Amino acid sequence: MKQEYSIERIGRRTDQEIEKLAEIWEASVRATHDFLGEADIQGLAPEVKAGLKGVEKLMLAQDSAGMTVGFIGIDKQKIEMLFVEPKWFGKGVGSFLIRHAIDNCGATAVDVNEQNPGARGFYEHMGFWVTSRSPLDEQGRGFPILHMERGAQTTGDITYCVGNRRFNFRAAALMIHEDRLLVMRDRRNPYCYLPGGRVSFGETAEEALRRELLEEMGLDLKIERLAWVAETFFTDDVSQEHFHEIGFYYVVDAADENLLRQGEAFEHIEDNGNQLKFSWIPLDAVPQAYLYPIFIRDCIRDIPEQVEHIVVYE
Repeated sequence: MKQEYSIERIGRRTDQEIEKLAEIWEASVRATHDFLGEADIQGLAPEVKAGLKGVEKLMLAQDSAGMTVGFIGIDKQKIEMLFVEPKWFGKGVGSFLIRHAIDNCGATAVDVNEQNPGARGFYEHMGFWVTSRSPLDEQGRGFPILHMERGAQTTGDITYCVGNRRFNFRAAALMIHEDRLLVMRDRRNPYCYLPGGRVSFGETAEEALRRELLEEMGLDLKIERLAWVAETFFTDDVSQEHFHEIGFYYVVDAADENLLRQGEAFEHIEDNGNQLKFSWIPLDAVPQAYLYPIFIRDCIRDIPEQVEHIVVYE
């Protein structure tokens, strides 16, 4: 069951409220910022408390019992802070807070530590992109900062967002071996999807897929043929963005010995630190799998011999 949260906006802040939120900050930082030493954490604590007192908009995410599980602070249109209680990681709290900040506060910018690739990946998933880099933080310490803006796509990927709507051009691999389908997931998403990724400007969908497979698995696999061109309309379970996606789905040689040597389940860490997990799902289990796009669940045993164009509303 999907967890429901509510927002409480804090105006005048008591010392007790500041201390409680500082505890959440410290627990979250200890769980995610392994590049910080004990002295760094203790030195940052007073700055964080001052920030909690002074930030223009401070909002709490609360569970159904009214317990604070995370918070976000915004000045003008910039997200100044976002922290979640560690035991609530992976339960949609951060996405809920970001969605609220975008929809209700017009948030368009955020800074993240370069040494925290998980944060960068999370914000990219929510539609933010790196626009510049500073070698030091605001206090002149040696912690490089990435400045990110929503919709400021600076890579070559063919994707863009308008408010809560996103267009995406993606190429994906259909890899079946011995009645099993290869799927993947990353730490940002609870669901599985097919290996592949966004097409970049100036490359064909097939070239994009070959590049993505090399980046994701370190393998140069043979792409056999195009099976589906799919126009898919869906709402992402994590970001809650409404997608209009054009997807090219290719049959890829899954009997490659270098691929099979990886085993039943394997992992790969990308250059940006994002951890990808791959696994083989029996075809009989695909219809019940938490797998997107949904049409794959229904059509995986009926991959066409000739290219088919389909339109799917999920």
